[in-house]
Formats: sequence, structure tokens, C-alpha cells
Amino acid sequence: MKVITAVWGALLLDEDDKVQLKIAFPKDPESLSDIMFQLDQGVLPKEMEALRDHDVAVCDNATVAESLGCRQMSLGDRQDLIKKVLTKADAEDGLEFDIKRGVAIELVRRQLKVAASSKDLSISQAINSVDELDQTINLFTERLVEWYGIHFPELEALVPDNVAYCETIANYGFREDIDEPRVAEAAKNSMGAQMSAQDIEEIKKLARAAVELARTRQEFSDYIEENVTLIAPNMTALVGPLITARLMALAGGLRNLAQKPASTIQMLGAEKALFRHLKTGAKPPKHGIIFQWPDIHNAKPWHRGKIARTLASELAIAARVDYRSGGMVADELSKKIEARIKEIKEKYPYPPRGKAKAKRGGRRK
Repeated sequence: MKVITAVWGALLLDEDDKVQLKIAFPKDPESLSDIMFQLDQGVLPKEMEALRDHDVAVCDNATVAESLGCRQMSLGDRQDLIKKVLTKADAEDGLEFDIKRGVAIELVRRQLKVAASSKDLSISQAINSVDELDQTINLFTERLVEWYGIHFPELEALVPDNVAYCETIANYGFREDIDEPRVAEAAKNSMGAQMSAQDIEEIKKLARAAVELARTRQEFSDYIEENVTLIAPNMTALVGPLITARLMALAGGLRNLAQKPASTIQMLGAEKALFRHLKTGAKPPKHGIIFQWPDIHNAKPWHRGKIARTLASELAIAARVDYRSGGMVADELSKKIEARIKEIKEKYPYPPRGKAKAKRGGRRK
């Protein structure tokens, strides 16, 4: 049995695509928008409960498919059914344009209200703010390295961390005032030039601004960690709060992320590289933002694609469980990932051989 849905109702079809059951929805905009909104939010409307009495194998709507425990049909199959069945039924039982317009407007209004109150969208804004703060802190640090480097160029190598570098300048200023033993020794033998008190004071202002931005960034990170753990505990347990928040931001929220296949989750954040591959034939990307996960980032280059595919598959499951509030499955998923990573490393200990070079010779032109 197959189920195909439309704004006016739903059809239950047999294997020959003949209509076995026809469910008509109310024709007033308010009731129709209620039904459409329930389907949009993953709830099976009471008007469609009769479908539970039938053995449905495939359905075109994700909510109906999940509620009935059946498979969701592909876009191509749905289009074929629309041409064969739905277009005719819609023409016979179609709704007036004003009713359809009213339903669409009301549905969008309700979706916007839900989106405005959604916590995951606030998290998306917070993680975007963190990324922008990182960029600003890096820019400030680069400027300080060049500016303060006139006075104490050796400090960059001694304090490689950006925030610590800025804090050192903000706290001490002149190289002679730094009392940290290792740095103080280098300051005595520095090749840098002397600077006036006014110059150092201006440099310290920039350093203090960078330090303050770093504090703000940490506050945002704490906010993200606290809230992501609440709304996406399984994903957070797998890849941490920041990667989870970035995936949600790229997908447009947890709900959208839960609806995406593993292959899409694997490539989130690598859209430019993917389009470049499609347009120019360049090498396709193997992963997007999940590359930041340590087990992928630190893996051998020839392992990364396989590990990314494994992680994306389990993240897709975790996202759906988190969205449906289905409890904790992170431990089970983590064990699967660990086992698969171990298998990959044992099965592919060496990089794959390159393509054999073409033999020389042949007919010369």
C-alpha cells in the first residue's frame, strides 16, 4: 500500500496505484492549517488515524511515514504518482485559490512563531557570534604581533596562544616589566627597539580589547554548551557542544538537521568545495564541519573520509532521537563509531596506491 498526501487530503493506493481509501480534509482555512501544521511538526492528525488500520509500505510524507512505521518514497516516485493519480484527484476535489492562499499564509505564520521561540535558533546565532569573535580576536592578535613586535619580536614564539599573548601585553606593556622567568630572560636579550610610554599605552589598549572579546567569547561558549546539552544531548555526547551547534546553525535548526540524510550532514560546511567539484570536476570533499572532530582531524588522510561517513551516519540517528526526545542512545552510537574506526585502521593500515602511470610509447603524431 502507498499513501500520498495533498492539501485537500490523502489517498491510500494499492500496488496498481488504484485508490483504496480517500481521506478528505476540512475545507475551511483554519482547520486545514491545523492539519498542515501538525504534519509540519511531526504529528499525525486525527483525520489520518484511519491509515493505521492498513499495511502501508511507503508514503510521500515524512511525518506520516514515521508515524506508520513505513518507508518514505523518493522524490522521483512521488512525482510519478502525482502525474498518474494526484493531479486528477486534485482537479476533481480541488480547493479554491483563496482557501489555499489562506492556508499557506496561516501555516507560515505559525511556523514563524515556532521558529521565533525556538532555542536552537538562538544557539545558531550564538555559535555564529563565536566564530565572528574568533575572527576579530585573530585580526587583533595579528596587528599586535606586528605592532608589539617592533618592541619585543621574540614574544610571539614564547607565547603562541593568541589570548595569552594579548593578556601578556595588556598586563605588562614594556618587555622589561614582564616577570615570567622564561619571557623575562628573552626580554633582556631582545633585538626589539625601545618604544615610548605613549606607544606602549596605545598597544595595551588594543590588547585589552582583544582580551575582553576573548572573555565574551567564553561566555557565549558556556551559554552554547549549557543549552545545546539540553536540546541535543546525544549529538553533544558524540561530537561536543560547539560542533553540534555549528551543525544546527548550518542546517537551520535541530528540526531541519533531523530531517537530513547522513550524506548531507557529512558535507555541511563544505558547500563551496562541493559546488567547485560539480562545476570544475575538482576533487570532491570528504567532510565538512565535522572535520573539527578530533578523531577525524587527527586521522590519517586516507582514513578521514571513511570515518566521516561513519560519524555522519550516527549523527543522523542522534539528531532524530534528540528532536523526537527519544532518550539517550549516545553510548550505543559511540561504541559503534569506535568499533568502526578500529576496523578502518586495521583494514587500511597503508595509503591506497596511486593510479598506475600510463605506459610510454604508442603511435607518435
